[in-house]
Amino acid sequence: MNRELYDEILSEDQSGARRREYEALAKVVDLLQEANGRSIADTGLTRALDLLEALWSIFIDDLASSGNMLPDDLRARLISIGLWVTRTSAEVRLAGGGDLGALIDVNAAIRDGLRH
Repeated sequence: MNRELYDEILSEDQSGARRREYEALAKVVDLLQEANGRSIADTGLTRALDLLEALWSIFIDDLASSGNMLPDDLRARLISIGLWVTRTSAEVRLAGGGDLGALIDVNAAIRDGLRH
């Protein structure tokens, strides 16, 4: 997912944007579940982590922008989660793979929260 696509998503109505964010997180969660427990040498794990990090980079950039309309407290908490996600993803890479359960759980919870 690139920045232009995300900007297009944001220009849509809120329900459309939430739906697309939900779909992006659903895709990442599916990939993480498929790659759980695999080695970093496995292209499935590398792809899952790459997409996870790219998605959260976009989320963090948007959350930090002055045009974001979410309440400041929620924005700060989501940025904190995003930083944890990217740090944890980097730790998995450095470890050569491993259990993705926490990454799956957090991203699934946020995905599911977008459904409501």
